[in-house]
Amino acid sequence: MIEGNSNSGLSLKHQFIAVISIVVIALALFLSINRYLHHKFIMEISNQCYETNGFPIVERSSIFSSDFSFSCERQ
Repeated sequence: MIEGNSNSGLSLKHQFIAVISIVVIALALFLSINRYLHHKFIMEISNQCYETNGFPIVERSSIFSSDFSFSCERQ
């Protein structure tokens, strides 16, 4: 007679690792999408500045922050 394990699922340790992995992947995905959307917005307003014969000046507060200042210097 073959005895089977009464727990037919993942162990608690494996469940915890799976949940943590999903949270990390979701967080990385969210940050990537957020960073892309900010970049896209900055590119749009920069292109509008170029269309008015201006020169866009963008300053970011840090690499990991989404805060920035924008000005369009007219020539």
